[in-house]
Amino acid sequence: MNHFIRSGITFSRFVFLFIFVSIPVYGATYYVDASDGNDNNNGTSQATAWKTINKVNSSSFNPGDNVLFKREEIWREALVVPSSGSSGNPITFGAYGSGEKPIISGRDSISGWSAAGNWVQDGNVWSINLANDPYRLFLSGTEYIEAETEGSINSSERWWYDRDNNNLRVYATMNPSTAYSNVEGARVLAFSTVFITESYVTFQNLDVRGGAAAIELEDLDHVIIDNCTVGLYSGFQGVRLIGYSSTVNYCEIKNCLIESGYDNWDYSYMRPDGYHLQDGIYIGHGANYNKVYGNTISNWGHACVGVENLDHPAETSNYNEIYENLFLLSSFDINIPLSGEG
Repeated sequence: MNHFIRSGITFSRFVFLFIFVSIPVYGATYYVDASDGNDNNNGTSQATAWKTINKVNSSSFNPGDNVLFKREEIWREALVVPSSGSSGNPITFGAYGSGEKPIISGRDSISGWSAAGNWVQDGNVWSINLANDPYRLFLSGTEYIEAETEGSINSSERWWYDRDNNNLRVYATMNPSTAYSNVEGARVLAFSTVFITESYVTFQNLDVRGGAAAIELEDLDHVIIDNCTVGLYSGFQGVRLIGYSSTVNYCEIKNCLIESGYDNWDYSYMRPDGYHLQDGIYIGHGANYNKVYGNTISNWGHACVGVENLDHPAETSNYNEIYENLFLLSSFDINIPLSGEG
């Protein structure tokens, strides 16, 4: 050790090495119970669980916190993740209890369908104002495919959506409020059933359904979707990764079942907006260094996994890894144009 003296004071020269390590933080756990919860509770025990996803959306969470949904329950609400975690301390959205995964569903009843006065008749076609494209339609719980045109609505292809005038047309021999026990759309609550723009978030052991996209990841980093069931009844995509003002990087989708629940591909047209059941997982512009592995992905009309840069060519999607997935298609015709035909 070197010593030196200044103004009668002896100093020793030391070299200090600081090592910064990310130490896991054990945060609070919040419980959500659709049957017995109450949003006036503190949410921090199963006995004092919250009730609604709206309560989750309006709350703030800290790195390391857990938000757990009760198994065997269903919420027909859109979840918008309100807070970010941190490196080594994600905010985890998961499940508690026993039984089937908790269901978060964007499929819901069309507003006003049960009021006879909301329907306008034109023969066996009835119309109702509807602000958002339902993407998929369920009449008395049975799904029917969309007709190619308004004029081709019939007893098999029972609906068509007028995208210019925000108007839903439905086949029925009497007023739909009487003819059907329910009229439901895939996208009623929001474009995406689960919408995430916050980083360092983990989703696990959840069943996310409906919406145009079941789960959307936008302008974020380090989100993990693990052991989830995703995409049942969704009308557009199962999981959507896309950068708009920023990028979507370092995310993982693993060990999931990504299933549309739709296997009727015996009609050959594409919807006018081109958005009919495209991709199980869509990796769009500005999505980089993401991993997709260990998943079963089935029954999507365009691709099980689609990667593209078409919307913003300057924001490319690079270094994404897609491996060890099982891709399944149950029944549809594939048309591959010959050279020179398209």
